[in-house]
Amino acid sequence: MKHASDRKKGFTLVEMMMALVISTVVFAAMGVLLGKTFSLWMDGAGHWYLANQARAARARILSGPMGAGTGVLSIDGIKSIKTNPNWCTLEYAVASSGEKYWMKGSVENPASKDRSIFFKNNHGGGQTWLMLVGRKRGNHDEPDVKTESFNATLTDKVLSLSYDLKFQTGGRTYERAQRIRAYLVNE
Repeated sequence: MKHASDRKKGFTLVEMMMALVISTVVFAAMGVLLGKTFSLWMDGAGHWYLANQARAARARILSGPMGAGTGVLSIDGIKSIKTNPNWCTLEYAVASSGEKYWMKGSVENPASKDRSIFFKNNHGGGQTWLMLVGRKRGNHDEPDVKTESFNATLTDKVLSLSYDLKFQTGGRTYERAQRIRAYLVNE
């Protein structure tokens, strides 16, 4: 007669298979959860980055792309607003100096490097991007946030600027529509 103490200790094949199935299900669930968490984190980071860039772009348009007092808040007069199939150009003078500046934005995106808003003064100086933060592409820096469209209108001393910002990262595209309305009190 065998005693209970004579049995060999260990796991049966059925117990091993059950443990393997349970651990596989648990690790698969953890992998899905981790992947979803990382995806949400990347999505939030993309939206956060674009929101910060939108805030910086708005401040730059309002206060001055070429230094304080050269932006929309200092406009003394609108010289012209011209739109063609590729560009919308706003030419304006500022109150402090009477100097002329222009803002030029892509309407139908003629080339990927031109998908932005540019500023220039009329003294023959170079133009500058709306977005300063960028990355090196070829021989020059380009902003990583692009402006996909730009429109300027003037109605009863109210200047309306609208533009769409676009940022691509990690295979995703983030977009943010922007609108600035300014009543031109200096005119």
